[in-house]
Amino acid sequence: MSGNGGTKALELLRSLPRVSLANLRPSPGSKKREKRRGRGRYGGRKCGRGHKGERQRGNRPRLGFEGGQTPFYLAIPKYGFNEGHSCRRQYQPLSLQRLQYLIDLGRVDPTQPIDLTQLTNARGVTVQPLKRDYGVQLVEEGADIFAAKVNIEVQRASELAIAAIEKNGGVVTTSFYDPRSLEILCKPVVFFLRGQPIPKRMLPPEDLVRYYTDAKNRGYLADPSKVAEARLELAKKYGYVLPDITKDELFKMLSTRKDPRQIFFGLAPGWILMNSGLETTAGAQETSGKQSGRPEHKKKSCFPMFVCPWKCYI
Repeated sequence: MSGNGGTKALELLRSLPRVSLANLRPSPGSKKREKRRGRGRYGGRKCGRGHKGERQRGNRPRLGFEGGQTPFYLAIPKYGFNEGHSCRRQYQPLSLQRLQYLIDLGRVDPTQPIDLTQLTNARGVTVQPLKRDYGVQLVEEGADIFAAKVNIEVQRASELAIAAIEKNGGVVTTSFYDPRSLEILCKPVVFFLRGQPIPKRMLPPEDLVRYYTDAKNRGYLADPSKVAEARLELAKKYGYVLPDITKDELFKMLSTRKDPRQIFFGLAPGWILMNSGLETTAGAQETSGKQSGRPEHKKKSCFPMFVCPWKCYI
């Protein structure tokens, strides 16, 4: 019965016409004819507008008019704490518990430096530069269960979150990204497909220079010698032994840092990543696969010139 039913279904599909704009129709009952107002017994009387007044006659007052009394926006004075509220920078929170969760699932690789590209690709955080987001703020929730050794770059970090990472032998760096660089960092493939050179990252504005030059905040513009002293002071404050990362087998990864003008790890400003070699490389691979009798590998790399953050290797 099942084979006979499948045959009938195939025959029916072959006999039906192709789907096009000419034969598309809405589902029965999904569309209802609009009621015509003001046509006697077909919607007469008030026509759905109600009784007399501004609502029926369609001459409502402007937005903010309160019938003649002093409106709210004139009666309440301006206060200084609301000044510039629409221009304040926002930072999306990323807890240590969430970071450990992403690492345990394998969505974030702790053996590689972590920045916004890895965090957004792992769906760990959503950053929208067009809505005044300036990056990620690392918060201390889950500091007691965090056990990974990472080299992470964020935009802001709390003191306890820094202590929890450095206790495990990790490294934290806070760095500033302007909105354009932030958008490129969060969506690198979209940018690389345009074939444009990688721009320089802008330096922080005047009101953020103090934060990113402070060793206590692990700022990327701080003096490295002062950062080492701040690491020791923080270890004494919270009572843990600071691991010596110079003797660690992952020292090369832990010591990797970006230049203040650099956006991506390993890619300098001004570089242009071309996508022209994709088809040739993939075609040669398919040919070699057919000759050797191996199954064809259809997974293509986004950009063969660098390690794609989406881990699409050729």
